[in-house]
Order: sequence, then structure tokens, then C-alpha cells
Amino acid sequence: MWVTFLGPRIKRVHVKDFRIREHQFVYLLQGDVPWRAVMQALKDIGYDGWLTAELPPYPHAPDQMVIDTARQMDRIISLDL
Repeated sequence: MWVTFLGPRIKRVHVKDFRIREHQFVYLLQGDVPWRAVMQALKDIGYDGWLTAELPPYPHAPDQMVIDTARQMDRIISLDL
């Protein structure tokens, strides 16, 4: 996994999700990123920095995107997937 390969070179993590079969970025927890494995790998290398979500706002309710992203990030961080 890229996290293990890069190890201590990782200074910041920008979080996004991707759906492989459609070749596109999607909102968190809607894609194919193996979050449990990613978070375990970050823990294994001792990463304790920020996780920053990189997502576009919803077209009709940008404030809701912030709420949803916070919940999704909580799930990802807690490994409760």
C-alpha cells in the first residue's frame, strides 16, 4: 500500500474517494478506497497529523456537504465502517 511505502515521508493527508469502474472521484464512503486498511496503515507508520477532506460542495446545499463530510470522516477515523 502507498502509505506503507511512503511511511515517514507523509507529512499531510488529503482525503478523497474514487470509484474505479467509473474512473471518477466521489464523495467519501461512496467509492472503492479501502478505508479500514488505509487508516490501519497510517496508524502503523505513526501518522498523527491532520486529515483534510478534498471535496466539492453540493450544488444546492453546500452547508449540508460540511455536515455529511464531518460524519463520514468520523466513521473513517474510528474505523467503524
